[in-house]
Amino acid sequence: MKHSNLNPNQLELNLNKIEFSFAESLTTREVRELICVVAKKKISSREILLQAKNGKLEIPHACGILIVAPSQRGKPGRLWRWDICLRPKL
Repeated sequence: MKHSNLNPNQLELNLNKIEFSFAESLTTREVRELICVVAKKKISSREILLQAKNGKLEIPHACGILIVAPSQRGKPGRLWRWDICLRPKL
């Protein structure tokens, strides 16, 4: 059943994978700041680049796991862009 009243930009819970989009197309600096605030963990830009470029970077936090992966929108210009998903604790 399709819900026409939902805005396509709203966060959507994916019940099949139990993950949902948390943020899209962030720069590496923005990802570092978000991880520091949400997961209370300091991470270097190099660590994000090395791990996330080779697949995905998973950061545990109180509510579950933050998953950092290269943006589906690609790399516009010289800066990497990253998408972050949340996998909540069950």
